[in-house]
Amino acid sequence: MSGVEILKNGKNICFQHLDRRGNIQKYDTPFQTEEEGREFIRQTGLDKVVKLAEMNALTKESMTRVISGSNRNILEYVEEWINKIKLLNEPTTVESYERNFRLWVREEQLENKSPNDITEQQVYDFINGNSDRKAATRKIYLQAIRSFFKFCVSRGYCLSDPSQLNRVRMRGLKHSQKEPKQVSPITSGDVDNLLSYVKGVRNRCLVGLRRLEQQTSRSPKKQETLTNRYDMYRFWETAIILAHETALRFSDIIALEWECFKGDSIIVWTEKRDTRVEIPISKRLKEALGEIPIYDLEYCFPYQKKMPIAKLSTYFKRLCNSSGVDGKSFHGLRHGTLQRWREEGTTLEDLAKRAGHTSTKTTEGYL
Repeated sequence: MSGVEILKNGKNICFQHLDRRGNIQKYDTPFQTEEEGREFIRQTGLDKVVKLAEMNALTKESMTRVISGSNRNILEYVEEWINKIKLLNEPTTVESYERNFRLWVREEQLENKSPNDITEQQVYDFINGNSDRKAATRKIYLQAIRSFFKFCVSRGYCLSDPSQLNRVRMRGLKHSQKEPKQVSPITSGDVDNLLSYVKGVRNRCLVGLRRLEQQTSRSPKKQETLTNRYDMYRFWETAIILAHETALRFSDIIALEWECFKGDSIIVWTEKRDTRVEIPISKRLKEALGEIPIYDLEYCFPYQKKMPIAKLSTYFKRLCNSSGVDGKSFHGLRHGTLQRWREEGTTLEDLAKRAGHTSTKTTEGYL
């Protein structure tokens, strides 16, 4: 049977085959009949049986999991994987991992493959394929794929991680692909333009709502649309001022709790590094915070906290384009604020402390 002999060994059977060097290898199994052994090899494949044996994992439990993994496609494990990494990673990382992993599966047409079917070459071809993707983007894809297979191996759904020995091949990339992406800072002038546009939209929503109130036959759907739009732009106004005055990341802003406000300071444990930052509340920020409606007793922005970060980021980029601040992202507010503080005379050490950086070298990358 494909070079495998099934022998009786007491009450149970064992597998015996010749390895690449021609040596006889014998592995005990929990099976009691030849039929069970033959069926397991048929479903699992000889190479996987040998791997299990070399790992000293020829147990009923491990073999059941491997067979189960061979019968399920790769996407059937995604939800379980995501629920696991949610416990250890910030929402933006989880969203990025899931989005990039699904893109890999879709581009490589792996939807009907099981985790055990994926080879190192398939991962390598995707990570190092001929495309314009930057090195940093390729590394992000590899991290997502690696996270998934690390989970599958830990659960026993596959025997090995095909991404473990893969690396981004820098030699094959152009100079422009190796260079890190530069984040364009959002200046104080940009902030003024953004806030002017946002306030304009809010005012138009108010005018529309007042007109509806004067009508005898109101449209509940239109009223709801205008109200939601008004609330969303009120959120953006507050979020922009928050980022401009505190340099907080977007993920930290949408996760803000009412407990974070202590007197004249904001105290936040950052999502990314789990570091504590304390920032004074300016007069401008205090006024903006006073306009936040209380929809939840714990979180300041409960609706936005539940939204995917990628969707909110796309929303903000469109807002930038509409207000004449083209080609910039919300993270540009963090860059712009740290640069402004530096120009105002704040030391590098104090900047790192305010930003929640554990090293001033990270802070230097913002300046």
